[in-house]
Amino acid sequence: MRFNFDRETNTRLDADQLAWLEKILIRNTHANVTLIGSSIQVIPDYYRVSETFAYKNKRLLFDLLNKYKKSNVLILSGDVHYAQFYSSKCKGFVGGYKLWEFTSSGLSHTQADFQIGATPEMELLTHPFWTESDIKILPNFGQVDIDLLTDNSIDLHLTAFGIHGEILLQTTLNTKQMQFNEKGLQQNAKMCQITHEKHQLILHLAQFMQHLVGFKNPMTLMYLQVLPLGMVVLPITFGVYIFRKLCQRMLKIC
Repeated sequence: MRFNFDRETNTRLDADQLAWLEKILIRNTHANVTLIGSSIQVIPDYYRVSETFAYKNKRLLFDLLNKYKKSNVLILSGDVHYAQFYSSKCKGFVGGYKLWEFTSSGLSHTQADFQIGATPEMELLTHPFWTESDIKILPNFGQVDIDLLTDNSIDLHLTAFGIHGEILLQTTLNTKQMQFNEKGLQQNAKMCQITHEKHQLILHLAQFMQHLVGFKNPMTLMYLQVLPLGMVVLPITFGVYIFRKLCQRMLKIC
């Protein structure tokens, strides 16, 4: 999906792919856990044009999962040269529960190998609303361990390991918190649509302003070398305040 897609409409999932996935879901109706692999990140709304899994693509995928009332869905992704956990706080996204994504790559090289200031730059691409961990820009690989418990629930142990076996990221999900909930799905559907389709730009702008004020991004220093300090800091500080207020009023998530 990263390179082979309709670039005019940004459609990542065509009819054949959706038909295949639907066939798999029907064949595995009673699966205890559903793992969905993607070559690009699914939950976060990046503004990298070439790698954005846009809202309409999310809806195609998640409407299909909702159609079959899928519980216990976990998304696995990679190809960004770092490790991180994501989640959708929008319970109307899939099944009325909190959906998680685990991204991990790669063993041969990382984003830092070909980009100065890789960590703040990658943080800039994704608002904290979508993240469940820090970014780990180190050679890594991901592992998912599945444990069936005595109460018949399942623990999903998600771990990103470094090349020497050290743990970079780790968390455990339990399927009791990943059950399809029709009521939760309906109650939160509108807010999720607004967040992803209407106001994601506000999240990106707020994130950019916070990085600029906090001097997290190397580009910030370049801006300050060109313009007097006061002319930059005061308008930006005011801008951060305004954007955060907009977020609080329109999204109630910042």
